Amino acid sequence: MYIKILGILMLLCPTIFFGQQFPSPPPMRQINNQMMQQQQMMQQQQMMMRMLQNNIQTDEQKLNKEENKKSKLKDKINSLNDDLLKLNEELSKTKKTKTQSSKSIQNQEDKLNIKIEKTKEEIEKNIEKLEVSNKKVEDLKSSIQKSKVELETKKKEKEEKKLEKEEKKKKK
Repeated sequence: MYIKILGILMLLCPTIFFGQQFPSPPPMRQINNQMMQQQQMMQQQQMMMRMLQNNIQTDEQKLNKEENKKSKLKDKINSLNDDLLKLNEELSKTKKTKTQSSKSIQNQEDKLNIKIEKTKEEIEKNIEKLEVSNKKVEDLKSSIQKSKVELETKKKEKEEKKLEKEEKKKKK
């Protein structure tokens, strides 16, 4: 009797008895999509890391060129300062000499003053170039430093994800 009642209840309300089933596993398509997404993310991270490494290399090359340029500018400024000193000495000598006529002395002084002014202008231009170069060097150094820090963080993230994957595999 109890069996008949139980049988009738099972036929009328199958959800009560069979509702306790485990959920079905996700379809293979969904699993494949998740795997593809993870793979694409890894590839994007690798591309970002390569891009950062390339940026660091190009910035270091630019930095090297800029430092060479800066060095040449400093040498040129020193050379121009030496020339300026020589011109000033010549000017003072021409003012002291009294063997030549005053007209020729004045002509020499005028020529020397013109050369002195040109040299001063060139020194100023080179000083401005040097200041610009110094700014570029500082910007490149900070850019390289930022890129290196970012690259290190990306590497750490990659390592952490690898460790998480390994831990998940171990748990399974």
